[in-house]
Amino acid sequence: MARTQIWAHRGSSAIQAENTIPAFEEAARVGADGIELDVQLTADGKLIVIHDEKTDRTTREQGWVHQLTADKLRSMNAAAFRKELPATKIPYLDEVIDLIKPTNMTMNIELKNGLIQAPGMEQMLWQLAQDMGMQERIFFSSFNHYSIRTLLELAPQAHCGLLYQCGIVDPWLYAGRVGAQAIHPYAGNLEIPNLISDCHKNGIAVHAWTINDIKKIKQAIQLGTDAIITDKPDLALKILNETPS
Repeated sequence: MARTQIWAHRGSSAIQAENTIPAFEEAARVGADGIELDVQLTADGKLIVIHDEKTDRTTREQGWVHQLTADKLRSMNAAAFRKELPATKIPYLDEVIDLIKPTNMTMNIELKNGLIQAPGMEQMLWQLAQDMGMQERIFFSSFNHYSIRTLLELAPQAHCGLLYQCGIVDPWLYAGRVGAQAIHPYAGNLEIPNLISDCHKNGIAVHAWTINDIKKIKQAIQLGTDAIITDKPDLALKILNETPS
């Protein structure tokens, strides 16, 4: 059984402000196998790294990401919700790729295009991955499975995972129909009997989110989860290293 990978959810977001360069730097520093991040399109067509469709939760400023220019968004403090941390910018996606490229880390890029449609995002992302020579190290995921299908129609060789909360029967069959190589389920789904083994029998990887509890991290490792997406990669790595293989 392959070693479980530890992916830092929005970077090391328990320590640094989520989806910022300091959070991704911290993930690399502690030895995470990968990072997970969220990408949206700005009003002027730039790929920017932020989770929420609105800016108020993390920046304390009002606005919809898709209605604001990149310059306006980058004038905001992405760490405003973490008063103990210094101010930092919302990063461009290519900045994060530049940071991760010299490492051996995987990037899980979530397309945030469910609530707000972003036509053309799939093409832009695949082109950027190719231009930066990172297409083999990037996993694309989304709750918008139509978007994943669009990406796979553009690039059948792209590594893609289907994000979901709950309620998919036989998700390995569903993933196969879409053409995805992985499912990205909410961690509670790991309690479904034989979920991981059935996925593996059908060539589908399981990358589960967001697992921060010690007991649940141990359980996910013991079940053979391919990747654990966590706000606490340092904790998850410690548990992984203490768990008999």
